[in-house]
Amino acid sequence: MEVEDQGRPYSDVVLTISARDIKDVDTDSYTDPFCIVSEASAGLVRCRTWKEIGRTEVINNCLNPDWATKIRIAYFFEEQQRILFELFDKGPGKEKTQIGSASLLLHEILGSKCNRKTVKLFKDGKNYGTITVTAEEMSKGRQESVYFVCSATKLDRKDFLGKCDPFLKISRINKDKTYQLAYRTRYHEQNLNPKWKPFEIHIDQLCYGDKDREFLVECFDWDKDGNHDLVGNCRTTVNRLLNKEDVTLPVSLKYILINQKKMKKNKKYVDSGQLHFHRVYCWMDYTFLDFITGG
Repeated sequence: MEVEDQGRPYSDVVLTISARDIKDVDTDSYTDPFCIVSEASAGLVRCRTWKEIGRTEVINNCLNPDWATKIRIAYFFEEQQRILFELFDKGPGKEKTQIGSASLLLHEILGSKCNRKTVKLFKDGKNYGTITVTAEEMSKGRQESVYFVCSATKLDRKDFLGKCDPFLKISRINKDKTYQLAYRTRYHEQNLNPKWKPFEIHIDQLCYGDKDREFLVECFDWDKDGNHDLVGNCRTTVNRLLNKEDVTLPVSLKYILINQKKMKKNKKYVDSGQLHFHRVYCWMDYTFLDFITGG
C-alpha cells in the first residue's frame, strides 16, 4: 500500500530470509548462523555507508537455515536501495565469524518471480552457499494477526532412548506451491505431550490474508546436530479453526499428525500423534490514530 514520507511515496515491505549449503566455519561443531541486514546510504558508491536495519535469530548447528524473524524495510519507489545480507556464525559472547555476504537492490527482489531472489554468498571471492530473500508488501493501518494456543499428545518416540524434543513449524503455502516459514516454536525437551507457549502470526504471512487458504503445520523432533526429524504434519485453514470444526476429522480441533514415509512403509501405521488447537482467534493491531479517532 503506497503512502507518503515527506513527499516520497513508499511501501512497507517485509523480507523473509533463508540460506542453503552454507560453509561450515565452526571447527568444534556445526555453524550457528544468523543474518544481519543493512541498507546502503544514498549517494556515490565511494561514499557509501551501511546502516543495520535488522537481524535474524540464531539457528544452532544448521547449514540450511530458514529464519523465522522478518525484516521490515520501507521501499521508496524509483530509488536505488541496495541491501546487504551478511551471514555470521555465532560464537561465545558477542563473538562472530563471517560466513559470506551478498547484496541486492530491493527492486530486484520485488521484480523477481514470486518476489523471491536467490543469489550466491561470497567471501574473499569464494562461494560460501546461497541466500534466498522473499519480499512482501504489507498493508498499512490495522494489521490482523492470528493467535494460537497449541499442544500435542501421544507423539512418536524418535530418539534411540525413546525420547522426543518436539517443536512446531508453521508455513504458508505459496502460490507456486512452495513453502515459506511463518513461525517456529521453541522445542520441549523429552516430552511426548508438549504444551507450547501461545504465539501469534500475521495473517498475510500465514495465508495471504485468505482465511480459507490452507497452511502447513509440521511437528519435528529437535536434534542438536541440526538434523531435525519429522514427527508428522497436517494442514488446516484459519476459518476451520475459528469455526471449531473440520469435516475431514472426527474430533473438533484435534488434528492427526501423519508421517507419509512411515505410512508408505507400514500398512498398519495409524498416526504419529495428535495436535490440539485449544484457542484460536483473530485480532487487529490498532494504530494510535485508530484510538484517537474512535476506530
